[in-house]
Amino acid sequence: MYADCETRGILVNIVDDPAHCRFIVPATFVNGPIRVAVATGGGAPGVTTMLRERLEKSISKQDAWLVDLLRKKRPRIRPLDKAAKDAFWKKVDCSRFPR
Repeated sequence: MYADCETRGILVNIVDDPAHCRFIVPATFVNGPIRVAVATGGGAPGVTTMLRERLEKSISKQDAWLVDLLRKKRPRIRPLDKAAKDAFWKKVDCSRFPR
């Protein structure tokens, strides 16, 4: 199958044989504006799923709300110099939001 696909220029993904993959399909999830993809390079698909589930549980609606808020503020943040940006981002504290 792999050789046939290669010969014909068809992308192939043999998930348990990374050497014969021409693309990956990471485990993904979306929470509002937040998009996360996890991959283990075909080495441990079960771990990929476990990590995605763990990350999905750890990113809350409040995190998504914060991203939306900061997207609106970005035009005011973008022109700041590096020191001012660094100071601003140090004040952004996601841990203040209840989970």
